[in-house]
Amino acid sequence: MKILVYGAGVIGSFLCHVLCENGHDVTLLARGKRKELLDREGLVLHHYFGGEVTTDYPIITDAIGDAHYDVIFAVMQYKQLQTILGELIEADADTIVCVGNNMHAKYMAKTIREQSAKPKEVLFGFQGTGGERTDSYMVSVCFGNGSMTIGPVTDGEKRDGADDDSFAKQDESANFAQLKEKMEGIFAKTEYTLNWVPDMDSWYKCHLAFVLPGAYLSYILECNLYQCKMKQITLLLDAVWEAHMALKDMGYMILPKGNDVYFKRGPKRFFTMAPKLFVMTRTKMGELAMSNHCKNAVGEMEDLSDDFSKMLGNREDDMKAWKKLKAQMPSWKKLHKIYD
Repeated sequence: MKILVYGAGVIGSFLCHVLCENGHDVTLLARGKRKELLDREGLVLHHYFGGEVTTDYPIITDAIGDAHYDVIFAVMQYKQLQTILGELIEADADTIVCVGNNMHAKYMAKTIREQSAKPKEVLFGFQGTGGERTDSYMVSVCFGNGSMTIGPVTDGEKRDGADDDSFAKQDESANFAQLKEKMEGIFAKTEYTLNWVPDMDSWYKCHLAFVLPGAYLSYILECNLYQCKMKQITLLLDAVWEAHMALKDMGYMILPKGNDVYFKRGPKRFFTMAPKLFVMTRTKMGELAMSNHCKNAVGEMEDLSDDFSKMLGNREDDMKAWKKLKAQMPSWKKLHKIYD
């Protein structure tokens, strides 16, 4: 297939590498010094686990242009993605997949579908990889062979007692099975996996219920997670639990299904989630998967935090652990001075 990856950061670079491995006609959109480096050296990735170094040679461009693409993966930070909506609307593409954190997936899907001259399928995804950029290559941190949580957004709202599968039937009836088969086929030659969920809007909210407390804690510790204490992990997990309960009260699906029990005080949290986070803060993994992104994306974290708070409204007043954690970190103004 002819595929465009719009965005050549840590996430987009790994995705581009996987697509090249699958033998597709891949174009990578980059600008500035990043484009100059890609033009000169190709797409060089140092894989943190295993130490492998790979070099791929996708077509490098700085604009979508008039070419037709079977799929465009737009891999951008939250607010950056909003700024390229016009380009995605104008693009000659059958399917758009917006990859990354998102608080307004429903709005973006509706806008792209309604304003595009030709019909477009719109999906949303989140790739579970991290890493860091150097002057000459990317360091990529990936569990296994890579994966993406992916799915549509639904037009309705989930009601108490509604089944998650039946909630997504409106998408199944809209040729969703064919779209799913197409997307699975893109990655068929490698072990990169797609984890499908019925509503990415709900999934994003649940994901941010965990990511934002993690960001608050990172900033409290000056992005040095090695200083993290167990009582801070306990506070973080309490905050995540409060956020999940608020989302459930607002009618969002908890996705992955049943994931909230790992944040509730009890055996699953004590024996699974708490030790996992403690180990993560004591290894390079915590730096590459969490604190590095917090350093390099203060603006995105601020935007996500502000929009999440607006969504919570008065419910945030009752979230004691969430408020306590958030209050301990430096102001966003100070964080911009430190890390920008």
